[in-house]
Amino acid sequence: MINSIITINGSSHPDQHNARLLCAISKRYKQFEWKSYHDLSSLPLYIADQESWHTNQHVTDFRHLVKESDAVIISTPEYIHGLPAILKNALEWLTESEELHDKKVMAICYSPHEPRGAKCLKTLLDSLKALNAQIRGSLQLYQIELNVDAEVNMHREASLLLLEEAIKQLTNK
Repeated sequence: MINSIITINGSSHPDQHNARLLCAISKRYKQFEWKSYHDLSSLPLYIADQESWHTNQHVTDFRHLVKESDAVIISTPEYIHGLPAILKNALEWLTESEELHDKKVMAICYSPHEPRGAKCLKTLLDSLKALNAQIRGSLQLYQIELNVDAEVNMHREASLLLLEEAIKQLTNK
């Protein structure tokens, strides 16, 4: 049973479109306990075989939030046909410690307009598979089709129906 969901903003701009989308999702689905990690820039550069994470509070906090959640929603824009480096770095911090192993995850690529997003979403899904995440859904959303206003309310019925179905897939057994 899903009770708590952590949202991760994959953008290097912690207060931009993806952060607002995740905030609007948590506002819309109040039946869940929501936690967020919206500023991935606080995580140091991941270097394999480096043990510095043991003393880095940001890494410890990030891993703990992911581990203690029942599910994860990641929303990201596409940067040069792929994942933002800041999100890739965050995922790498979860490699050895396996917080995403068998964790229910929904991946969202939220971009301004088509055709942007498809390559990023594929890369994100490939990374999540490599981390043995239980991918329960993925969405390619466009800001011109799903608008989030200043009060973090979402507009556009067709996109909201897609989101509703994705949330059901994430939270059902």
